[in-house]
Amino acid sequence: MFDRIVDYLAALAGLVLCALIVLVSVDVAARNFSLFAIPWSLEIAQISLYFMTFLAAPWVLKVGGHIAVDLLVQNLSKPRARAVGRLTNAIGAAVCGVLFYYSVRVFLDFAIDGQTVHGAIIYPRWLVYIPAPTTFFLMFVIFARWVVDPSKATEARLGKSEGL
Repeated sequence: MFDRIVDYLAALAGLVLCALIVLVSVDVAARNFSLFAIPWSLEIAQISLYFMTFLAAPWVLKVGGHIAVDLLVQNLSKPRARAVGRLTNAIGAAVCGVLFYYSVRVFLDFAIDGQTVHGAIIYPRWLVYIPAPTTFFLMFVIFARWVVDPSKATEARLGKSEGL
């Protein structure tokens, strides 16, 4: 179930990318042919890039698509490499846990405050902060699973994890 949620969010990020490509293409073509302009396209593009990043990040981590500098670990014995792997995954979990906590606080502050963003479109400021707590929580769980079962992290780094 957990992995499906991560996969669905990644698929949603892909759909947002497709919609963004269509939006920007239509906006550029319409402007070049002097048909019309879409004044809110830049704002939607900015928000979409932010959402795509946060929606896809847990999946990228889960499948081992993130950057890993493992020059030191490659030269360690297997038991020490496992220990270092557990330590780095624990640090990742801790960082994601802290980021989750603070992103929830920021989200709630804006939701309670009721601030709105006034640009080409008007929307509640809290809306932009929805993906951050979700992403950091999911990444916390992934790192915590890797601390408990380091073989899952190894599978992800070797590309044996299930993708979309």
